[in-house]
Amino acid sequence: MRTTNNQIDAKVILDAGSRFAEANTRFIPLESFESSVYAWADRGKQYVLKIIDRQHRTEADILGEIDFVHFAADHGVPVARAIVSLNGSYVESIGDHYWAYALEWAEGQPANLEVWGPELFQQWGQLLGKLHQVTSQYKPSRPEWKRHRWDEDELYHAALLKVAADPLLGKALNPCLLRLKQLPEHPDQFGLIHNDLHHRNFHVHEGRMIVFDFDGMAYHHYSSDIAVAMYYAIDGDRSTADKASFAKHFMHHVLEGYSHHQTVSKALVQSVPDWMLLRHLLLYTTYLRKWEGMNRNTMQRWTLNRYRTDLTMGKLFGGIELDYTNWI
Repeated sequence: MRTTNNQIDAKVILDAGSRFAEANTRFIPLESFESSVYAWADRGKQYVLKIIDRQHRTEADILGEIDFVHFAADHGVPVARAIVSLNGSYVESIGDHYWAYALEWAEGQPANLEVWGPELFQQWGQLLGKLHQVTSQYKPSRPEWKRHRWDEDELYHAALLKVAADPLLGKALNPCLLRLKQLPEHPDQFGLIHNDLHHRNFHVHEGRMIVFDFDGMAYHHYSSDIAVAMYYAIDGDRSTADKASFAKHFMHHVLEGYSHHQTVSKALVQSVPDWMLLRHLLLYTTYLRKWEGMNRNTMQRWTLNRYRTDLTMGKLFGGIELDYTNWI
């Protein structure tokens, strides 16, 4: 989930940047969700600086992210590694309110129409399968670096409160939410996941995908990672107006790639539509918070109405049917 870059005082950016780069380095703002993100270049190489509010994440959260990213890289997953500061630390304290850390720039470019198709979708599935295979072998280097569970997330609980307070949302969504809470946590289908591996969180370089932005990592059902990829692929697809047919096409190739590393079963895919609906609810809750107390413009009102209409129908993207039995 992402919005435009958060506004941070220029002095904070200068302080954070000075911990990782030489004086007079130019930092270019990038899009992000919770953190403020900037790119810079040094001696022909590019890097990414992240500045994040301490209210959103702890130092242990960030170190846990870095710990896993390096573990994944060491086990063959193409990821953007973290770099140490000029002081030799992975995470720097910036004043009383922020943390800063930095990573290598993921080479390549975002997925565009030239690469958008079966080959990319299959590689996307392979990447998800490889990540899930690697996470099954991973243990945090320190106990305090262990990430939270999906159902411990504050935004998830805020969404539940929203559903509880809105009878129409409750009627439509409570069956889905109950099914998700009752899903068994089998070791081969539950573990640490990326939790946001959509097409804006990887680059394609010489035909190879490189993944980044592990901010949202959580212990979760593997099917949710697949659902997030599907959700954003359908939302962002411009190759056809028939979203239901695209969903079937996309999932066929993703699961084909996924099967290179992980078992594809009915139990894995049958909850994907429910996880997609939950992501829709989480985005709706996020936008309600972001625009709370504002004099909302036409676009904001339209966006909230679109989300709520979908959610009260218990469907997505205007009511397309997602039948998992057609995907396997």
